[in-house]
Amino acid sequence: MLLHVVMWRLVDRNDAGPLRERLLGLAGCVPGLLSIEVGVSLEPDVADGADVVLVSRFQDAKALAAYIEHPAHRAVGDWLRPRRSERRVVDCRP
Repeated sequence: MLLHVVMWRLVDRNDAGPLRERLLGLAGCVPGLLSIEVGVSLEPDVADGADVVLVSRFQDAKALAAYIEHPAHRAVGDWLRPRRSERRVVDCRP
């Protein structure tokens, strides 16, 4: 199993809710995506914090690669790209 963790800082924090809904909509789209959780920060003014975090679990590296290339994932990325100011990604084993 692999964890795919992504954190974003948004240009407009009001986009956090719509981003959360778009990300949660990816559940069930890609074989091998075991689970997906999305959280919105309770402390938006933390100096080095993020506004939204994604924690997703994948069966293996092949499933993660398929997710990255999946059209539904790409659509979320296209929507998000102009709305984010920062992005951090960690792929790891639990």
